Amino acid sequence: MRTVDLRWVREVAASPAEVWAVMSDTDAFNRRAGFGFRFERVDGKLMGESSVAGVRSTWDEHPMDFVAPQWFRSRRRFHQGPVAEVCAECAIVPQSQGSQLDYRVKLTPRSAWLRPAVDLMVWGPKGRVLRQGGRFFVPYMSGNPRFDNTKTVDALKPHGIEVPKVRNYFANL
Repeated sequence: MRTVDLRWVREVAASPAEVWAVMSDTDAFNRRAGFGFRFERVDGKLMGESSVAGVRSTWDEHPMDFVAPQWFRSRRRFHQGPVAEVCAECAIVPQSQGSQLDYRVKLTPRSAWLRPAVDLMVWGPKGRVLRQGGRFFVPYMSGNPRFDNTKTVDALKPHGIEVPKVRNYFANL
């Protein structure tokens, strides 16, 4: 089956360790992207679930393959819907002024008949996060905005707790 492929290659002003910390935290990526994923263990396997536009999806979340802080690959096999499988790969190459981020996503349609639906998911108006991919996180790696831009920032502010910038966050670990 022919896949729908997305690829982003970006130079970022951050070390491979900083890029790794942001990109390999797929849970944070999913939250920031607003995917609304939920996970639970069923019979020893990690299962994922989400609902987009009223359509419920479930999948098997396979263990991530990785060599930190160089690359990772994640794979999800969907139980139903137009997408049979999603594979995401991220390679991080040290550069003289930071790192090169090479991020790829391959979506495998369940059948040739469903390929147009997968294309619409990616290239239609709701596919912004998928199309932006690596660009979505470049500001976090350059240390400009806050590491956590979710509602957490607002919830902590009244208590005098400030969420640190990425570079400060990693320095404090």
